Amino acid sequence: MWFDFEDLVVWLYRYPAFFRASGMALLRLGTFGLIVGIFAKVVTVISPLAPAPAPPVGIDAHIPALWTWWVPETPASLAMFTAIAVAGALMATAAKKAQRQLRNF
Repeated sequence: MWFDFEDLVVWLYRYPAFFRASGMALLRLGTFGLIVGIFAKVVTVISPLAPAPAPPVGIDAHIPALWTWWVPETPASLAMFTAIAVAGALMATAAKKAQRQLRNF
């Protein structure tokens, strides 16, 4: 079975509210990941400046009580969260335009 972008457009015009909510959720997820990644980078850069015998290396050593496997610490993971945020913004914008066109129809 071959996937056509026309099918995606049909689904977009059938369920614009779903696409808009999904896009906003992806945008929020990507933005949250970027903010946490920037916070983690700041913590790992500033921590060696504190007077300590052996400063921890990664964010998992700074916050041992939390799961930090999802925190973006590398440029590749930051790019992934950026792509998620951009995809969500594009999806929400397309759904908003579809809703406007359907309202004027």
